[in-house]
Amino acid sequence: MALSEEDERAFTQRVLDELAHTPYSCSGLTKLSGGTANFLYRGTLLKPLEGDANEKVAQTLVVKRSTDYVATNRDFPLDITRCIFEESMVLALDGIGYAITTPSGPSVVTAPRLYMFNPDTYTQVHEDFLGATDLTTTLQSTNVDQILPESNGRSIGYALGSWLRFFHNWTSEPAQTALRERVGPNKSMRQLKCLITYDSFIEILERHPETIEGYKETLEAVKSTMKYEFERPPTEGDEIRGLIHGDFWAGK
Repeated sequence: MALSEEDERAFTQRVLDELAHTPYSCSGLTKLSGGTANFLYRGTLLKPLEGDANEKVAQTLVVKRSTDYVATNRDFPLDITRCIFEESMVLALDGIGYAITTPSGPSVVTAPRLYMFNPDTYTQVHEDFLGATDLTTTLQSTNVDQILPESNGRSIGYALGSWLRFFHNWTSEPAQTALRERVGPNKSMRQLKCLITYDSFIEILERHPETIEGYKETLEAVKSTMKYEFERPPTEGDEIRGLIHGDFWAGK
């Protein structure tokens, strides 16, 4: 069950009250879509953030408050320590940009900067990529053909795949050993990822039997193999296993 309107207003006010004593004090918070696990808002700053000479002055930011339950269902428990691992990952990505050349032209992928993390309330304050639209909204738009001509659609797919390959290669490098050691113990999220993907994908596909006809035995083998992989320790001897970009979906 989600929070009632009254509870959500009180929750939002607590977030505003917390930010009031920081450089990120906001006049208001607007709820954002794009996830189910956390409470996500765009905040309008009372005092714009001054950046470097080559950066724009920030008028808004993104606030992420996590709880020990799913934001859209307070009856679904969720390990709150996930935020600690997320902080480590976002800080590691700070300043890293990956240039991609696609059929539609060059693109640069960057992660939003983490301005603040409060480990007592599990509140994160991030840079706001103002004007960005999640891919699901774009694909479901009535004028998607105008927004994404065929070449642009291919370019997005190519760019996403290129970024994922870069990310997994980068996290497997010897230079990221310390990062893997910090993020690797995130056992609860690894178990959750297994539960909502490989533990359940056959059941979901069975709702449309024609999609798995003749392939179920193969899919069962995939499920068994991946369950084994998820249960293995994050590091084994000198083996470099890297990290998984585990929450990569079109609704972000």
